[in-house]
Amino acid sequence: MTVPAQWIDLIDPTPQQIDAELPDDLHETARKILLAPHEHDDEPRPRIETHDTYVLGILLVAVARK
Repeated sequence: MTVPAQWIDLIDPTPQQIDAELPDDLHETARKILLAPHEHDDEPRPRIETHDTYVLGILLVAVARK
């Protein structure tokens, strides 16, 4: 049986948002990556990796500010 893909879009998620939006079986490494601070020339952004039954993708998006 094929399970449809589900896109979960979180921007700078808090631990509470991660708990509410993502599956209970979220790998601890993925959780740490999602909560890591944004720093220039620093991992974990951008990246794509697999964890058992899901793919974790962290993408960069340009945001215009005035």
